[in-house]
Order: sequence, then C-alpha cells, then structure tokens
Amino acid sequence: MNASIQPNIDGYLDGMLSPAEEQQLADWLAAAPENAEQFAAAVMLHDRLRMLLITAELPQPVPSAATDWPGLQPRVGRWATAMVAATAAVILLFASGVGFEGRSVSAAVLQLDHLIAAQARLPGSRYLITVESRSRPPRQHFFDQTPDWKSRPPKPPLNGAIVHASHGRFVLVRTTTAGEQFITGSDGQSSWAVAPEGPVRVSSRPDHFNHDLPGHEHDMPLTTLAEGLEQLRAAYVLRLEDGPTPTHRQLIAEKRRGFRGPQRIAIDYEEATGQIDSLRFNEMPYGPERLDLRMDLVSTSSYDDSFFSHSSHHSPERTIYEE
Repeated sequence: MNASIQPNIDGYLDGMLSPAEEQQLADWLAAAPENAEQFAAAVMLHDRLRMLLITAELPQPVPSAATDWPGLQPRVGRWATAMVAATAAVILLFASGVGFEGRSVSAAVLQLDHLIAAQARLPGSRYLITVESRSRPPRQHFFDQTPDWKSRPPKPPLNGAIVHASHGRFVLVRTTTAGEQFITGSDGQSSWAVAPEGPVRVSSRPDHFNHDLPGHEHDMPLTTLAEGLEQLRAAYVLRLEDGPTPTHRQLIAEKRRGFRGPQRIAIDYEEATGQIDSLRFNEMPYGPERLDLRMDLVSTSSYDDSFFSHSSHHSPERTIYEE
C-alpha cells in the first residue's frame, strides 16, 4: 500500500480527517481501481476487528442479518465473500466514475462519514422545526381508510416545534392552537406524552410516542441524526455543493428509486467541525401528509438525565397512566 496515503486512511477510519485530507483521499481512491481495493481491505479489516472487540464483551453472539441467513457458507467462507463484495462495492463507487464526477461522489461519501462522526460526538442539540409546505399523496392513503383516523383529535402543530435530542433520547415540544404546550419524549428506556390536560401517558417502550416525529415511519429519525444519516449510504445519491458561507458546505441527498423516506435532503454544515446548522427535507412522510420542512440548530449542549424524564415537564399532582 502507498505509505503516503496510510495516514489519510487511518484518519478516515478514526473520523479525524480534515477537509483537505478527505479530498486527498478521495482523489487517491478515484485514481486507480487497485487503490479502491486497498482501501476496501483496510475498511473491512477495521470493521472486523471492531466487531470482534464488541462480540468479545457480549455474553452471547449477537444475530446478524448479514451472517445468519440460512444456507450461507461457514464463517471463514462468509468473511471471504463479504471481503469480495465490499471490494467490488468500493471499486464500483470510487473507481467507475471518470474525472471530476468520480471524485465528487467519493468526496461526498467521505463528508457523510465526517458528519456522522461529528453528530456522535455532540453531547446534545436543540433544533427548531419549520414546516414550509404540506401536501397529500394523490392516491388514497392508508390512514384515510382507518375508521378512527378522522375522529382522533388533531395533532398539535409541528411548525415552530422544538426538538431536544441526545444519543437516542428526545423531548419534542409543540404548542397547541390555544397556546399550551404538548410535550412528548423518551429517556431511552421508556417514552411518555404530557398533554395540556388529562393524565400523563407513560409507556415502557422507548419508541411508543415517537409517531409524532417526522421520519420515524421510514427510519429517518430527527432525534438521532447519526442513525438517520446512516440511511443515506444506500438509499440516496449524494453530492456536495457550496454552502452559504466560505466555511460551510452543503451535502445534497436525492432518494433512489425503490427506497422509502424524504425525496430530497439538504444538509448545511460547518466544514471544519461537521456541525450541522440546518437540514431541509422535501416530501418527508408524516402520517397521511408529505411535508417540506427544515430544522435549524438553536444550540448544542449537554442535558441532565432528568430532562428526558416526564416528571421534569409536569406538576407532581398530575395523574400517571401506564400503557
């Protein structure tokens, strides 16, 4: 392997590359198929070692959809097959493009990794949600056929909502038309809903009250951006554009046919740190509607664990209803 590029590969695997180093790695990948093969080998070895460390700490092997399908080869054979498949995928991704287009695609993928790593390092974040437009699909939707759908009370408006998120935990604050707060959230172990009136509803399922979050239906959650961004790898075509300022860039994701989720996602971020300042989703599924919405970063900070408990968001005399 070219020794001069090894620090870039190591930095990529550790999520520590600068934008200039990411571009240098992208150019090297696009230069020759054998470079892509070497890169694939390094990535697969890194992932293999990481998985061995993880499984060594677990009392029992964790089932894997990639390795436990019936009829596959023994473990060594599966590893060899995965290696070949990964190499082929990387070659196809980085080496099939010609000239600038090939370099642009690989740079976009590296920037996606940069963003995911940056989100994982954040202690917590607060975003303002703005609904820019809403529409219904032309065909009859499932919810229109559900007898009690139209009889349910209307949801509090999503426009102007604030979402607090920290490593899978969230608090979503919406304001009703009467000016009262409707709050839902999860502490990672349970979830809850605090309406302006009536009992506080609590569920032992951490995802029970996430149906009011846009994107939850298609595994594109707004509260765990690192996980949501992972969905872009296979389901979206990525490209990079200039950002609103010289220090910012924009990652554009266009959905591939056959996948679910928003049709288009535009992410404005600070190039050096990977901090996401805003996200715009076009045709985001939300119940029977499709929304064009944006999320603007208000602040990044750590949260006390108690903030994600329902008891922090209502008076102690409220009735608790366990679902």
